[in-house]
Amino acid sequence: MSDVVVVLESWVPGLKVVSLIELLKERCSRSLADAKSDVDDLLEGREIRCSLPDEEAALSFEREAEALGVKVGRQTSGAREGRDRPSSGLWRVSAGQEGATKEALEREGYHVLDFDGRRVTNALTFFEEVRRVLPLDPPLSGRVSWDALVDSLGSGLDGLGERHVAIRWTAVDAMASADPAAFEMAVRCLTGLAEDMASEESGLEEPLGLLIVAVSS
Repeated sequence: MSDVVVVLESWVPGLKVVSLIELLKERCSRSLADAKSDVDDLLEGREIRCSLPDEEAALSFEREAEALGVKVGRQTSGAREGRDRPSSGLWRVSAGQEGATKEALEREGYHVLDFDGRRVTNALTFFEEVRRVLPLDPPLSGRVSWDALVDSLGSGLDGLGERHVAIRWTAVDAMASADPAAFEMAVRCLTGLAEDMASEESGLEEPLGLLIVAVSS
């Protein structure tokens, strides 16, 4: 599995500089001198890129960096046209970012499913929105079951007959802020499903590129 590259894009007033240096040393294997140099670059308006071993580590790092006053983004290998857009997996973008609109994704050949994050603040409301807008086979019951979600959504997406599907999750910050643990589990399930469906060993007649477009407001 390729490393996940998290981009520290900018900072906000109140940035906890010392804590950020420690975070870079601990999570990105930076020396003290390199971590200080990276933070200096960030303060002067230059981006920092940090490689994390997997999605879980990247999500944890992003959450910690944001709590310290950093705006984060993603860079993923295998990008399609557009800024750092992968062909599948998680793509974190800002509202209005070039290439991330529904129309732009459709022009790139994606079948786009709109997932309204304004309705989603915890696991229960996440599953309500899943049942409302995503293809499921078999349908999900009213309870929260992450394993059942992966199985049902995987079959439902395969049944669409599309080879490139984008779930465009708008206002993703709502759940990330209100229930970070449930948000991390939701992202882990979706990105894990995307990885499985893109694999030649997926068992599908043809691999499916599932892109999760996480749109921050």
